Amino acid sequence: MQIALPASGEPSTVADLAQKINAQEEFLFRIARTLSVFDILQESDSPSSDLPSYSHTSYSRFLTLPPAEASTRHLFDNMLQAQANSASGYYLKHGFKNPEDAKNSPFSFANGTDDKGIFDILEEQPERMKLFNSAMAIQATIGLKDVLLAYPFDKLEANKDGVVMVDVGGGKGQFINELRSVYPNLQGLMALEDMDVVLQGGTVVPDEVIKQPYDFFKEQQPIKGTSHTLPGLPITLCANSRQLPITS
Repeated sequence: MQIALPASGEPSTVADLAQKINAQEEFLFRIARTLSVFDILQESDSPSSDLPSYSHTSYSRFLTLPPAEASTRHLFDNMLQAQANSASGYYLKHGFKNPEDAKNSPFSFANGTDDKGIFDILEEQPERMKLFNSAMAIQATIGLKDVLLAYPFDKLEANKDGVVMVDVGGGKGQFINELRSVYPNLQGLMALEDMDVVLQGGTVVPDEVIKQPYDFFKEQQPIKGTSHTLPGLPITLCANSRQLPITS
C-alpha cells in the first residue's frame, strides 16, 4: 500500500488504493485506519466516498526506502515468526528461564534446529541472510552522528601497526563511513570486522579500510590494542585509546 500512494503527497481514496494493489476495500480500509492512528499515514475526508482518503507522511515515505523496508521485513519474517513459533514449546522444553545457550535459543527452536545459532541458520538460507544484512544497514545509521559527536574520537591514537579503530560486527561499514565524515582528520587505519558471509555480501567502505573476516563467537580478536565499547552500539575496538574516556 505504501508504494501505491502517490509520492507527491496527494491523497488517494480507499477504492483507488484497493484497485492498485488488488485488495478488498474493507480489508484495506481497516489496515489504513490503523496506520493513521499511529501517524504513519495521513487520513482525510474524501469528497467522492463515504470512506476517507489516505496520503503519505514523512514517516511512511521513510518506510518505503529499501533499508527501512528490509528492516520491517526482517522484524516480521525472521524475528516475529520465530518468537511466535517458540513462545510456548521452547520454554516447556528448556524451562521458564532466560535462554543461556545461543546455539539453542528460541530462534533455533522456531527453526527446528539444535546446536545452531541465528547466524548459522541464516548462513544456510542466503535470502534470509541478505535480508538481515540489509536490515542492519538502517539500524547502524539512525542517530549515529549524534553518538559520534558525544565521544572524543579525535583523541584516538593508532596502535603499533597503525590501526586506530576497529568496528567489530560492523556490517557493511556505515559506522566507519560516518566516523570518517565527522572526524576527517583522524589519523590511522580503520578496520571493519564481521563474518565472512557478511563482508562477501558487499560493503560501503573505501578500499583503504581493512576488511577482516571475524566471528567473535569462535575466534580471538586478530587486531590487538586497548578495547573500549560504546553503549548501545556494535562492539568498537579503539586500537590504542588511553585518552578515550569510555569504559571497556
